[in-house]
This record gives sequence, structure tokens and C-alpha cells, in this order.
Amino acid sequence: MTNMLHTIAVVGTSGKSTTTWLTRHLLKNAGYRVGIMSSVGNFYGDDVMQSIPEHLRRADAPYLEYSLDEIARAGCTHAVIECSVNEARLKNLPHVNYDTAIWTTLHADDMDYRGDVESNFRDKWKVVEGARCAIVNVDDEWGKRHANRACITYGDDASADWRAENVIENALGSQFTVHAPNNVFWTTLPMLGRHNVSNALGALAAAQRAGVSTKSLRENLKTFRGVPARMQMISAQPVRVIVDFANTSSRLKNSLQALRSTTARALIVVTGSPDDARYVSDRAALGNAATQFADRVIFTEAGYVNESPEEIVAQVIHGAARENFEIVLDRGAAIRHALDIAREGDTILIAGKGTEETMARGEKLEAWNEVETVRELVNSK
Repeated sequence: MTNMLHTIAVVGTSGKSTTTWLTRHLLKNAGYRVGIMSSVGNFYGDDVMQSIPEHLRRADAPYLEYSLDEIARAGCTHAVIECSVNEARLKNLPHVNYDTAIWTTLHADDMDYRGDVESNFRDKWKVVEGARCAIVNVDDEWGKRHANRACITYGDDASADWRAENVIENALGSQFTVHAPNNVFWTTLPMLGRHNVSNALGALAAAQRAGVSTKSLRENLKTFRGVPARMQMISAQPVRVIVDFANTSSRLKNSLQALRSTTARALIVVTGSPDDARYVSDRAALGNAATQFADRVIFTEAGYVNESPEEIVAQVIHGAARENFEIVLDRGAAIRHALDIAREGDTILIAGKGTEETMARGEKLEAWNEVETVRELVNSK
């Protein structure tokens, strides 16, 4: 049954969830029945998001097979799959023959479960090589290096098949001209950040390849409601409050740079590093990015088991570029403090947890919903 699905894989480190959800949105609003698998949640043909247990977010083969079967049973014609490094290794499963693979980016500070960037790239690129059509971001160093294997390219490079020009960013999103093969059109993306314009180009290219018309792409991009905890705006006025995953130095830098141009006054960030071996080497760089690109920084917890929060924060502030930071270890208190010190025209970015559903505090694993926590604190002001 799953052999009948038009399958689209989204591969890389940053931008996968947003590109996956954008692609689904464009296909769904063009009249297709679409299922998705993503780190945020799954949709099996309807608008009810299926939550994914934490230990299954890096899906193994049975879970991948089960989810694709659910998508097919729901009557979907298309499936969009956010591929982690594990799914990359599973690309040869007989029922997953990718029609299209979208390559987003690869960052050296986000190594999934492998120890070096070359291995990480090889695992992920297997999906691209196995797909019938590769849509590659040539603004990414790794994508540009292998652009000769692409069927379609996107990015700022003048040679890209899909590119955005005349980009106008505001506090609510972006407007820009899309240059596509044999088409030029003006559209709106209700998402913050120049990097999300790039994500949109990849999704637009994949949707058009699947049969969506230019008119549908132009009109439906502007109705996208975003992805939970991916540059999600909780409040626009008088203080703009954003929740974003941004759990590595490169992601945090991108998010802060994206918000800078549309922030009237101070840019404040609340961030921290998790107790996870994959992120230890990035902690100082995270502290550097936060203090370099934000005006005020509040370092806090992002979950801890084997290390103490004090030890983790000490490693983060070791890389601080400036002394524009405070330490508030309790995450709820840190968010509340950011709201207390913010003034009209400021932007607050709450980064590092995203849609994670738990907070590890030593031997305790507590329920945690970042978006709802921030929303409640904003509404109580």
C-alpha cells in the first residue's frame, strides 16, 4: 500500500521541521491528502497531530513502517518525511522509495548520533542519492559542494533554480519575489527570519514538482500558520515574545540575527544547554552566540541528569563574548525575569527546548510545555 505514496524526504540539520510542515501545507491546500512524519508530531491525513514519545523521535524501522502504513491507510497520496540520521540509514527499506529529497543545511555543531561532520553528511546524503529528484540548498556549504548531483537547486545564489529577491522583513514575517523556472511571482511568508525564506523555497520547489500550480503556491504560502516552537510568536505587542527550538550555537545565531532587523529596541534571549554528550563541545559557542548577537542574555537550565545545572552554565559562559548576561537556573523563573525586564519594543527569544515534552532535573523527569509556559506567563503580566 505504501508503494502508492508520493514520498518527499527532508534532510539536513536545521530547517527540516519547517520545510516538512510547509511542504505539507502547500500540498494539502492544493487539494492533495497528505501525511507527515516530523520531530514535532505526525499527521495521518487529517489535522489531528499525533504526538511522538521522546524515545521514538529518532524513529527506528518498525516505527517508520508503522507511520507510513498509517498515512497510506488514511487515504493519503503524499507523505512528507523529516529524516533524522537514523532514517537516512534506513533509506533502502523496500516501501520507502523517495520521489523527492530536499537538502536543507548541515551544521558542524549538530552531529546527531555520529562523531564527525563527514560521517554525519554521508549518512544524510544517502537519502538524497536514493531519491528520484534531489532539491538542494546551494547556500549550504555541503549542498553547494554536491550541487552537480541536484535536479533542482534553491538559495540566494544567482545560479539557483529557485531564489528569493527583494526580501522585505517585518515584525510578522517576510514578503519577497520568487524566481522559479519559467515563473516569477510575489508572495508572503508569515514566518520570522530570512532562513525561513530559504526553507520556503525548498518547500515550494518540492510542491511544484508534485504537481502544485504556481497560483496555488503563491496564494497558499501566505496562509501558513507556522510550526509549533519554530520561531513561534506568542505575543507581538507591547513586547514581542518568540519561542524557538534553537538548541545549538548556529541555530541560535541564525534566530537572533533573524530577529535583530525587526526589533525596535533590545533583543533579549533566554537559553541553555542540555545535559547531552552531543552538545558538550558546543556549549562555549552557544554562550558566545547568545552574548554576541543579543543585547541581554539570561542563561538557564535545559535539562540535566549527570551534570549539575551550575556546571553546564559554567561551560556555556566560558565562551561569552560580553558580560551582558545573568544566570537564573530555574527555567520558569528565567522566562519570568525576561518578561519583567523587557520594555515596549523589545523582543524576547526563548530558546533551546522547543516542543520537548519533559524537563530532566536530576532523578526527576517533569512534564514541560515551553509554549504553554511562556503563554501563561505572558498572559499573567
